[in-house]
Formats: sequence, structure tokens, C-alpha cells
Amino acid sequence: MSEVKQTKAGDGSSAVPPAATVPLVDETALKRVVSKRAAQLLGISVFFDCLGEEPVEYTRPILAFVCAEATQLEELLDAYGAGANSEWFIFREMVASAKAFSDVAYRLIHIQHSLPRYKLLPIAQDFAGDLPKALAFVTEILRCVLLRMVPVAEGLQLALPELIPTTDSFSDVLPPGALPGDRRTRHTATAEERAVHLATSFLEAAADSDFLHVTTETPPEEYANLIPDPIGEESLRQVEYKFHNLQSLYDTYISDSDTEETDANLPTLRGHVSVIFHLLEISVLLVHFYERHLMLSATDESIRDECPIDFDPFLTRTVDFSIVYACRYLYSARELCHAILRRHATVGTIEVPVPAYRGFHVRPSTLVSAIVRHYGSDVTMELDGETYDAGKAIALFRANERINAWKRRQITGEVAQTAAISESREDEDLGIAVRRIVLDLAQRNQVVIYEHPLPVKSARRARDLPFEEQILNEINRLLVAGKIDVRGEVRVRFTGDERVLNDLKILAESGYCEDAFGNNTPIPAELSYLKR
Repeated sequence: MSEVKQTKAGDGSSAVPPAATVPLVDETALKRVVSKRAAQLLGISVFFDCLGEEPVEYTRPILAFVCAEATQLEELLDAYGAGANSEWFIFREMVASAKAFSDVAYRLIHIQHSLPRYKLLPIAQDFAGDLPKALAFVTEILRCVLLRMVPVAEGLQLALPELIPTTDSFSDVLPPGALPGDRRTRHTATAEERAVHLATSFLEAAADSDFLHVTTETPPEEYANLIPDPIGEESLRQVEYKFHNLQSLYDTYISDSDTEETDANLPTLRGHVSVIFHLLEISVLLVHFYERHLMLSATDESIRDECPIDFDPFLTRTVDFSIVYACRYLYSARELCHAILRRHATVGTIEVPVPAYRGFHVRPSTLVSAIVRHYGSDVTMELDGETYDAGKAIALFRANERINAWKRRQITGEVAQTAAISESREDEDLGIAVRRIVLDLAQRNQVVIYEHPLPVKSARRARDLPFEEQILNEINRLLVAGKIDVRGEVRVRFTGDERVLNDLKILAESGYCEDAFGNNTPIPAELSYLKR
């Protein structure tokens, strides 16, 4: 028997050890095996061919059958290297295409049958109306691929099956109605806790999926520029995995519980999790096909010429349906999560210091309000008897008025106690005196200096104002200008949902993601959703 030596393509380096030699298969024997393993799939192909122009009823039984048969046949062909063989390549690609599009069609029909149970919130677009159009597009490709498979199989001298399925073989006529729901609901103390975890995890998964929204802002003629970055099989599979986990979490811990029975938002959220998950499954399959079989030009051109899987229309259908609708339901379900969190919230209070650098300026206020809005809960911040809406950055800015008033009181007391006042000479320049007093306060850790040298102008002491008042006026000017700041801990009290408070505490412990000089520091891993 002859042998073939496998080597790394394009690498003749002797530093790479040669791979083990693989004997060439007896193609006559292989064709016998493939004929047997392909008989069921080719039977469907012949069945489609016999129908001619008659419409095909794509039922879940026939699609599941095609997908299963194509899966096992693809594995067999790959085991013998069909993808790297010029004679077998086209047949292998057709099998892979049949597997992909039957899988997508099955999932679309699953969504179609499940829509009444999903209780999806209304959106501006007609999802139910677009579903049949997407299914028709996918099944048109599937039918074309299956019809072309017969002559290609004959060209390989594969035996065609003698037994051909009939229309009745894959009937999906179902009786209406459902079985009585007569099982008792479960009472479990953890169901409510899991419901909160589900809503929180959905919001985190939605934040991880924000990159998908670029598709809603991109014209269809530019979709190709999004592949593979930011929209690619890898990134889509990562978010698909998260929503699959959410569905499993619900079905394991919340389904059939009394918590589910008393909160109508929970089954509705389950429906949104499911439809998003299935749309992401579909997008993974279609984008995988686009990347591997279209974008990289691996698919035989004759398939693309005869079947409706050309670049632009295929990608447009893929993005406009599976990805864009996933984005729309992601957005609409956020309010559901907020309602669930508000219903099951445990209210608490924490005290934390205000941001060390200039109080609640833009960055800290924005981060605090972003955390509150992420959970959709009502959280207030209290300072010196005044209450602020922590979900609005502009409201937090106002707290600086009281923070700065406290700093002015502090600096007045510190200046009055410093020996540098009594050491001043009557003929001393005011700027020199201010600089000396501020440096003295800094050495005693009462103030922090942000700009060196201090921008203090030379000036004569005014005779009509006490020297201490002149010093304070100039120091307050430096304070307002952000050239110095008063050290000391002003504390605020946040009240609201404990989940929000936990994240606000993490933010405060990280210095509100700033150092003492206002430079940005990394966002803690626990608050990674703020990066998006």
C-alpha cells in the first residue's frame, strides 16, 4: 500500500520533526463506506429532486434528520481528509452546508413555535412577520444544496439509495392544546435569590453584548467591514454561551417555583433570554459559514453561483435578522430586569468617603451614576442633610458645593493655627507669604499641592484688610482653581439596593478609579461592565 507523508504546509525547516506517515485509503473501499453512511442524506436529496417544483414542507422532523445525517457524514469525511482532497472537496462542502442550514432552519422553526410562550415585549419592528422570511431564505439555500448533492455523489460513484422517503415520513401535524399543569409548585428559599441573580447576570451579559449594537448603526452595504472584528464567530459564541447559562439557571432554580408564579416578569424574562440565545445560536452558525466558506473563499464557486449564498445578500440577511433582533430584545428586556431587581431589592445603607481629588467631579460622578443606572434601582446619596439622586451625575455635581464649603472651613481653621502667620513680617510680599504658609500646611499633611511652583503672584500686603484674611482669600483662590486641595475625609451615605451599594463600595475603595492627583486608575474587575 502506498503512503503519504504529512508535513506542515509551506514549512520545510528541518527543525520541525516530521509528522507520522498516514497510509492512503483504498478509495473503492471508502466509497462503499461513504455510500452506506450517506444513504439516508442522499435519500432526502432524491426525495427533493422527485418533488420538482412542488413546495417542500420543512418540518422539525425532516430538518433534524438532515442535520443528524449530515453531522455524522461530515465527521466521516473529515476523518479521511476529504476537505483537503480535490475530488472529494465539493461533496464535503455540500454536506457541511446541509448540516449548517438545516440546523439554522430547525432553530428558526423552534422560535416560531415558541413565540406565544415567550411573551416578548412589543418592539417597533415585526419580528413575527420577519421570521417566515428568514426561514424561506435559509430553506431555499438548503434545498439548492441538497439538489446539487445527487449529481456530485454520482460523480464520485457513490451508490444512490433504493428506498426514498415519502412526504408522510416527516409529517409534523400536532394536536392543539397542552397537558394540564397539575404539578405543585416548588417552594424554595433560594428561588428569589436566584431570580435576583438572573436579572443581575442578564444586565452583565447585556453589557458584554454592547458591541453587537454597532450593527444597528451600520448601513447594510458596510456590514462586511464588521467581520470578523467586532462581529465574528468567536465574539458571538462568547455571548451566546452567557445567555445559554442564563436559560439553564432559570430552568434549574426558578422554573416551577412559587417565586415564578408570583412575579409575572420572570417568565417574560425567560422568554427574552431564550429568544436572544436562539438568535445568537443562529448568528454563530451563519457567521461561521460566512467566515469559513464565503469570506475565505473555501466553498466551491459553482455552489455559490447556483445557490443564493452570495456574499452581500447572505450577510445582510444574517445581520438584519439574527443579530439586530437580538440587540432589540436585549434592549427591551433591561427594564424587565430593573423591575425584578426593584421588586426583590433589599435596602441597605453604606458610608464611604467622597473622592479625594476635587470631590464629585466628572469621572467619579459618571461612574457612580453608571452603577446605579446599570441596576435600574433607586439610590440616594446624603451629605450634610442634603439628599441627591445617585443615578444622575449632574445631581452629584451639586454635592461639591457642600464639600467645598467644608474645605473652606477646614482651611480657615488650619491657617489660623499655623505658626507661619505669626512669622510673617509686615514688609513681606503676599505671594511669598502664601507660598510659605501653603508649603507649611502641605508638610503637615493638611493640603495637597497639584501644581509646582504654586501659581501665586507677587503682591504688596493691603493695609485695609487683616493679613490673615488676605492669606485666606489667596488660598481659597488656589483651592477653587484646583491648584491645591484640602486633605480630610468627608463621608457620604448611600441608601438603596444592597447590590448597588456593594458595587459603590468597591468603587469607593478603589478611589473612584483615580489616584490622589486625579489620574485615571483601572476599573476593578468586579465593575467591568463600566468599561462598556
